[in-house]
Amino acid sequence: TPADHKVSNGNWVYDVNVYPKNTVAEAPKKNVVDQDNSGAVLGAPVKYEVTQLIPDLAAGDTYKKFTVTDDLDTKLTPITTAPVTVKIDGTALVEGTDYTAVWAGQKLTVTLTPAGLAKLQPAKNIVVGFQAKANAPGEIKNTAYVNLNDFTLTPGTPNGPDGSPTNEKATRWGDLTVQKVNKSDTNDGRGAG
Repeated sequence: TPADHKVSNGNWVYDVNVYPKNTVAEAPKKNVVDQDNSGAVLGAPVKYEVTQLIPDLAAGDTYKKFTVTDDLDTKLTPITTAPVTVKIDGTALVEGTDYTAVWAGQKLTVTLTPAGLAKLQPAKNIVVGFQAKANAPGEIKNTAYVNLNDFTLTPGTPNGPDGSPTNEKATRWGDLTVQKVNKSDTNDGRGAG
């Protein structure tokens, strides 16, 4: 009896299927850095971060593609003069060498080059940071997308054209109103002039 054959219902099965190891990944996350829960003043810069935990690959496989895409709501103005940063576990990658960052209107696309892809390691976080400011008051919701080797990174959610979606992140913006108050009468909101 050959050791590599299996018996099914009393019959020999000769066509044994072998499947590659499953790649387990965590969903990408979008975060707002240094913004109070109460919101931010209209026009103030806010830093966004998109974080992806790098999954382990099947034996012999390599990281071939990594992009982060964020199409900002029209109520946000990208700060294209601020640097777009990419870090792997806190170590900064070099723009132009390890990655490219391109703003096309409201849409940011960050792409790792072959040199950057070579720096990806399983169980390390890659974090892409960029800045924007609100041009209208209210709550603004936004989602970014991560594409890593075309994997489905967000469980239960199919990939879109730009990859796997992050969580939806909301920021709150408001107008700043300064009110002068009379020192001698704190109930007088009209001020002393």
